[in-house]
Amino acid sequence: MNTTNQQAKGLNLTPAIVSNWGTTSKADVLIVNPDAILHQRAALAWSMAFESLNLLEAGQLSHGSYQGNDKAVLCVAIERMHQITTLLQDIGDRTAALEGGFA
Repeated sequence: MNTTNQQAKGLNLTPAIVSNWGTTSKADVLIVNPDAILHQRAALAWSMAFESLNLLEAGQLSHGSYQGNDKAVLCVAIERMHQITTLLQDIGDRTAALEGGFA
């Protein structure tokens, strides 16, 4: 990952499914503010993980009441986990840069 370019541009967390809406625009929709400090990025990652946990717990509670529930909840949780791992990779790159590569 090119952190210098990534930091100047902002971190793109746009879900892949956005492209399914058939727009001709290739603009990123969900961008982490390039000026967000490391603590804010960590707080965002935590809140996304907490949201995913709540989704998975809700899916567990609704299991069996409707066959489509499990798949729908898993799709949302998987997309969120892709975003979280991208955000955490960015945080890792930034902390490695701060620590001289020894984060």
